[in-house]
Amino acid sequence: MSFKFLRPRTFILGALALVTLGIAAYPALATVTVTPMLALIEGRNRFADLNLVNLSDKPESYQLSWRFYKMKEGDGLYEVTDGPTTEFDLSQHIVMTPRRVTIEPGGMQKVRLGLRLKGEPPAPGDYRAHLMLMQDKAASNQPKEPVPLEEGKMSVGVNVNVGVSVPVVYRVGESDVTATIGDVTTKINENTKLIDLLIPVTRTGGRYSVLGHLKVFQDGKVIGEIGNANIFDEVNTRVFKVALSVKELSGGTLEIVYKDFDKAKDVTFAQKTVTIGK
Repeated sequence: MSFKFLRPRTFILGALALVTLGIAAYPALATVTVTPMLALIEGRNRFADLNLVNLSDKPESYQLSWRFYKMKEGDGLYEVTDGPTTEFDLSQHIVMTPRRVTIEPGGMQKVRLGLRLKGEPPAPGDYRAHLMLMQDKAASNQPKEPVPLEEGKMSVGVNVNVGVSVPVVYRVGESDVTATIGDVTTKINENTKLIDLLIPVTRTGGRYSVLGHLKVFQDGKVIGEIGNANIFDEVNTRVFKVALSVKELSGGTLEIVYKDFDKAKDVTFAQKTVTIGK
């Protein structure tokens, strides 16, 4: 298949867009990294570890708590929900240690998540809650709730409260999820003037999510990728916007590979070759 360039679209800036602008205006506030950016508990495994690293030059304190988000069809953004989207509330079955951390400059803190079932396991499928890591500041004018963006991305309130959202998934049974890549298009990013590749992916697999890593290759070289390319089970289709590292595409082909986020599994969900239109 081949694809053509799309004209840039104009959007009305709403509250979410203003928050996004806030992130760009305060990049220095991103003082912590979390790895991995998704925790999966499945099979006989009952534990998952997250590593928090303080990138700043001063001690930083963070409070850990649970949030519930629902992925939106198409764009993959989150909307806040009052509770879990399933009857099984995963947050009530996870022991988090510790719940508050203070990390020295350049230091690392491990957070352990342990599954403690209260009764029998739920029906086969994926069950999810989001671990929210928020800066623990004493200022009384801090907002009570962050505004959610895509998983693994910063969320910032109007008075600059910073947090990181990490999906925690408990998988019961053997996943039968599959994925299909649709018609690929491109557009020019108005900010970077580089190319964004728009890749629609359809999920098939009932109660299971696609937890993936998406890469775009040209002549065997990676020119774009998304590490947290997840399609959670409440949606069927998500369009991934992959920022490419090249300024133009003229002839040849691109190879799109969508694999399981766990490299040890070596599972490919979908793969597609597209021809570049001149």
